[in-house]
Amino acid sequence: MNPITPRGEAMEIRQLNPGACRTYMLRYPSGMEVVIIDPVLDHLQDYLDMLEYEGLVLKTVIDTHTHADHISCGPALKDVTGCDYLMHDLGPAQCPNRRVTDGTTDELLPGMSFRFIHTPGHARDAVSVLVG
Repeated sequence: MNPITPRGEAMEIRQLNPGACRTYMLRYPSGMEVVIIDPVLDHLQDYLDMLEYEGLVLKTVIDTHTHADHISCGPALKDVTGCDYLMHDLGPAQCPNRRVTDGTTDELLPGMSFRFIHTPGHARDAVSVLVG
């Protein structure tokens, strides 16, 4: 079930690439700004093509943890689009321009709250994202 936004719309949550490494895009159906979660470098051009074709603006990329199973596309998307790149404070990567800790809440899309919950286990810097 997609969260209902303060605008009374169901947020669109779209899985972007097939395979074991899941990437998600979140947006308001009536909005042009998007958030992408856990992008995979092998699909960089796919993401850029989608953004251009649909006239979308990438506002933020979130990596939910340091990925051992694929190379993150977060740094490349940040460089190409100028979006924010967000990870937990414990993440060793130097590329993110925004860091979160347990309980950080931020409005990444207009009127939509994103809360970050530190959930170590799979990786020591892992976060779960509570939207809405």
